[in-house]
Amino acid sequence: ASLPSGHLNVFEESQIVDRLVRWEAQMIRYRDEYYPSLPAQAAAQFMGLNRGQVTVVVAGGVQLGEQAFVPTDERGWTLINYYGGAGSFPIEPATNFLPEALPQTDLRDKLVFIGVTAAGTADFLATPFAE
Repeated sequence: ASLPSGHLNVFEESQIVDRLVRWEAQMIRYRDEYYPSLPAQAAAQFMGLNRGQVTVVVAGGVQLGEQAFVPTDERGWTLINYYGGAGSFPIEPATNFLPEALPQTDLRDKLVFIGVTAAGTADFLATPFAE
């Protein structure tokens, strides 16, 4: 058994000439099914919801149990609120997650994303805060 995952795709808007990422696709359609985004699924897991409690409302949004509804436009997209530029969210080095370091790092009741941030290791997307 595994936890449900979500899609992590970025779609360009052809009419935007500056090529900055401003929208998140909260759902995508693949064949005859709709799939929520990875952020929506992460929020659902954080809230303790199971697969049956995450519902895609076509051209409306993503329902996360009874606790939250993420409204979308007709494409299933939402405008991203960046909450500020670089440094708005704390970044912890991977060594803080080794067993001997965990008592020093208080992550209770926190949603944590783990990823690579080193330059040259991944494609970075241009946002209104950084290109």
